[in-house]
Amino acid sequence: MSILDQLSKRNLYLVAVSGGADSMALLDILFKRGFKLHIAHVNYKTRVSSDFEQELVEKYAHKYKIPITILVAPKHREGNFEEFARNVRYDFFASTAKKVKARGVFVGHHKDDLLETYLIQKRRGGIVSFYGLKDKTDIKGLTVIRPLLHLDKEQIIEYCLKHSIPYHDDESNLSNKYLRNRIRHNIVDKMSRLEKEEMLAKINKENEVLYKIDQRCLKNMKECVTNNVIDLKCFKKLNQEDAFYLLNKYIRINTNYEKINLSKAYLKELVRLLKTGKGSKSWNIGQNFELLKDYNSVFLIKKMYNISYKYVVYEGEYPSSDYFVSSNHGHPHVGVYVTKEDFPLTIRPYQSQDKIKIKEGYKKINRVYIDSKVNKKLREVYPIVLNKKGEVLLVPSLIKSYDRHNKEDNYFVRFRLQEVYEMSMNNDIKEVLISHEQIINRCKEISEEINRDYEGKTPILLGILKGSIPFMAEILKGLNIYAQTEYMVVSSYYGGTTSTGEVQIVKDLDVSVLNRDVIIIEDIIDSGITLQAVISLLNHRGARSVEVATMLSKKVARMVDIKPKYIGFEVENKFVVGFGLDYDELYRNLPYIGVLKEEVYTRR
Repeated sequence: MSILDQLSKRNLYLVAVSGGADSMALLDILFKRGFKLHIAHVNYKTRVSSDFEQELVEKYAHKYKIPITILVAPKHREGNFEEFARNVRYDFFASTAKKVKARGVFVGHHKDDLLETYLIQKRRGGIVSFYGLKDKTDIKGLTVIRPLLHLDKEQIIEYCLKHSIPYHDDESNLSNKYLRNRIRHNIVDKMSRLEKEEMLAKINKENEVLYKIDQRCLKNMKECVTNNVIDLKCFKKLNQEDAFYLLNKYIRINTNYEKINLSKAYLKELVRLLKTGKGSKSWNIGQNFELLKDYNSVFLIKKMYNISYKYVVYEGEYPSSDYFVSSNHGHPHVGVYVTKEDFPLTIRPYQSQDKIKIKEGYKKINRVYIDSKVNKKLREVYPIVLNKKGEVLLVPSLIKSYDRHNKEDNYFVRFRLQEVYEMSMNNDIKEVLISHEQIINRCKEISEEINRDYEGKTPILLGILKGSIPFMAEILKGLNIYAQTEYMVVSSYYGGTTSTGEVQIVKDLDVSVLNRDVIIIEDIIDSGITLQAVISLLNHRGARSVEVATMLSKKVARMVDIKPKYIGFEVENKFVVGFGLDYDELYRNLPYIGVLKEEVYTRR
């Protein structure tokens, strides 16, 4: 099936028409196949024939009543004309498509163009994700469609002659001034049709290899990149090739595919330095970006030049800048409680004398940054919030004044670069205890045990929210028996790191358990107090049997006697998070189970 067969003729499309044989043949083919078209023509006014080509296109448009938009390009001043012309052309296509509500733009690239592009890519030796040309791609946010890639130039000219399609090829194509023209004249034009097909087959094979590399790269990015931050420990485990392609793709994505000339040699050297270097480092990525290595994180930011700012904020004001956003609502980690007496607030980067109140006295802001592993460059623009007395109230996501704890936050300031340099959850983990793969495999084993034990029965799987959700979801995937799911919300933590001993049923289950088999699904058992309260309640309500499946069981002397029937893993008495387990409602979405660093308890 050709690309044209996949498109709806109810939609409007632009068709880029220069007046040459390629674009005129394309226009005629599309029109005769019944596509709704709007012609886009650019007149660069660089040749005597430029106006003649415009008239030729206009005549076809008027003859067949096809709407047309023409751009007379601005004068080229300096630099590479081909690059200038391409930018002008595609900016025009994108704006015109938006104006007329076109779904995309057809362009007349053909098989010879594809082969020329491949040969240019090989000659330049750069990093490519695809050889040749795709029949459908995206340029400047616009869908670009190339229906003629199966035809060579000779076949296109034959079409124009057969159907009496007027055309005028750009005489500059005859010049050897440009690399593409030299490759066309010296190589592609001299190839037989069979040789072209053989080269095309070679290109397809090479693209298959690139596709497999890209799929492996996406898998590695999923494992090694969180919140646009590369986990350096994960990165170092990759082989050289995988690390090379991951870094290349990461940079392309986070520069929004901006044209950056990165040589293979430079990228290979970056990989080497990231794998072997120590301490904080930074490297230029093009003119506008920097790659920062900071402890166990690698991330990309826009370059900062002599930045200094200071905002005086009165009550009811919520200023924003390139570096922060303020609001009257937000996540508690970027919020602080303020009173009328605190105004006017000041939002600015830290100064050497700045300190914040903690339980034991005061802590220098610079020390907060060091302890939280904030990159030195980012410290220069990281916002802090001070009251009118000059007291630091908040360093977003890192620490708030001790005397503002346990009070309802009402002023929020978020560091914009947090979107790139989020204090990654992974950086808060001291060690990974149980990998994602280990968890999934053990869940499958537990599911099989439940299948055997409850064959012919319909148990109620009672999840204890919120921590049990990922564990319960994995258990359910492996069940082939009938089962009913229910949930309860039971609490004994209240935002701390150890059980309080108090049990509160916040949400009860919705069905009767009378004469039913119940399997309680828990994330972790430590003291056992919470779980014992639930078991007692279910037995009191007449459950036929009550068993427990827990993802984790702590090796501690429990205050009550509980023996879970299904145990995922036994762990030491450490504060663990991930795969449903939280600290202050965070870290549940980690794909593994890890031990939280102690300093995290004091910085929140």
